Amino acid sequence: MKSFFSVPGMSPSDEKRLDAVEKIIGYNFSHRPYLLKALTHRSDAREKNGGHDLGHYENFEFLGDAVLSLAAAEALVRKAPGEDEGLLSQKRAQYVSKDFLSEAAKRLELSQLIRVGNDVKADEIGLLPDSILADVIESIIGATYLDAGLEAAKKVISSVLGDLPTEVRQNSQDAKTVLQERFQASCTLTPAYEVLECVGPPHAPTFVVEARVAEQQLAVGRGPSKKKAEQKAAARALEKFATLSEAELRKEFAG
Repeated sequence: MKSFFSVPGMSPSDEKRLDAVEKIIGYNFSHRPYLLKALTHRSDAREKNGGHDLGHYENFEFLGDAVLSLAAAEALVRKAPGEDEGLLSQKRAQYVSKDFLSEAAKRLELSQLIRVGNDVKADEIGLLPDSILADVIESIIGATYLDAGLEAAKKVISSVLGDLPTEVRQNSQDAKTVLQERFQASCTLTPAYEVLECVGPPHAPTFVVEARVAEQQLAVGRGPSKKKAEQKAAARALEKFATLSEAELRKEFAG
């Protein structure tokens, strides 16, 4: 693994970049090329002319997304083992969402420390696009996991993102409403719900409900009533698509 990500002759500017990020996240890498890879956007890697075999951060982002989701789920269950699954899902979705991650990156002033190519432009105050900022948070988490394992990654998550939410954001208790607002804002589509089956005895039924948009299934929820099953389906859909931006949702469901 280390030979694959080796970076011969790391530049002094990159060394300073890594020093700054390590100070920000509160973790020093044993294998620093992991961190440099985590900070390298595809556009920058594409412009290199064989100077290194680093590559870009996207597979670290993929790993970091999974590590963050696991760490958040574990922490939430340990903190409130009796809490409703739907509420847990909403809290996790809030914690791992692209909006939350990009805001953390802005707070930590990571924009100037990310390697991007000339075709990626910052805005008038020097901020990179939210999608890149959120991706880099995930890639740093993935890099930390590779460098030192899950416990180190958890510490970085806590340092970078702060405490887990103790309650869902205002107006997001109703998962159906939040899901509808997301899809109407991104692609002017409204989620629909359909009862797939109702199982169990009449005095204790379990409804199985599908949430879908544009004939595509979003998620399935179960509950003792149709209303609660719909809320579960909506909560699971919010969690499933939490990491997608509005543009990505539009591309996925509205073409």
